Amino acid sequence: ADVIMVVKYDTVNQEVGVISIPRDTLVDPNDIAWFPKINSSYGGDITNLKAIIVDMLGIPIDFFVTVDVEGFVELIDSIGGVDFNVPIHMSYDDPLQGLSIHYEPGLQHLTGQQALEVCRLRYNQDGTLAYPDYDIGRTNTQRDLLLAVAQKVLKHPEKIASYIEIWLKYVTTNLSFSNILWFAESALDLDISTGVKTTALPGNGNVTCNGIGYCYQLYPDQVLEIVNDYVNPYQRELTPSDLNIYEVN
Repeated sequence: ADVIMVVKYDTVNQEVGVISIPRDTLVDPNDIAWFPKINSSYGGDITNLKAIIVDMLGIPIDFFVTVDVEGFVELIDSIGGVDFNVPIHMSYDDPLQGLSIHYEPGLQHLTGQQALEVCRLRYNQDGTLAYPDYDIGRTNTQRDLLLAVAQKVLKHPEKIASYIEIWLKYVTTNLSFSNILWFAESALDLDISTGVKTTALPGNGNVTCNGIGYCYQLYPDQVLEIVNDYVNPYQRELTPSDLNIYEVN
C-alpha cells in the first residue's frame, strides 16, 4: 500500500476526481493492531484497508484495484515509455533493493523502471526528505505520472489486447470483466486534460502516536471539503458527522 488513491468516475459527465491518501496517514491503532499508519492495514488483503477508508471518509467503496509494481513497469514499457516533467532533484542508492535513483528536474523520457523509481523516492541519499512537505509532494508526482501514462494509453486504443493481458497478469480487483470493458469504453471519451482533477488529503506529518513518529494527522475540516468536492457520490453534502478522522490529543 505504498500508493493509496480514492477515485470517483462520473461517466455521464465524464468527470474524474482523484484523492491521494498519504501512506503515513494516522489511523486508530486499535483498528490495526498497534501501528497507527494506514499503509500497515493492507498486509496483502484489501478488506481492512477498504473498511478503514470507508469509515474515515464516509463514502462507499464499490470497487477496488490493487496493482503489482511490475505491472506498472510493463504497462509503461508497452506504450514505449512516457514523457514526464520530473519535479525535483533525486539522488538515492540502495544496493539491497537494486535501486539507483538519479534524476534532475525537467522533462525527460522515462522507461517503466525509471517511472517506478521516480514514484518511489521519499528520501535522498543524505537522509533529507526529497519533498519538503513530507509525503504530499510524492503523492503529487505519483498522480501526475499516472495521468501522463493514462493520456498515452488512451491515445493507443489499438493496444487494448496488450493492456488486457497486463491487467489480467498483475491486477487484483473485484471488477468483473464486463465492468472493466464498460469503464474502458467510457474512458475513450474522457478528456484527461480537462475532465480529471486530483489532490491529496491535507494534514500534519509530524505527529507522534504510540511512540511512532511522523504520523500524518488529517485536518478534518479540509478533508470534508475535499471529499465533497472530489469523491462524494451522494446527492447531498457530507457533514462532519459522516467522517471519522482519528486524532491524537
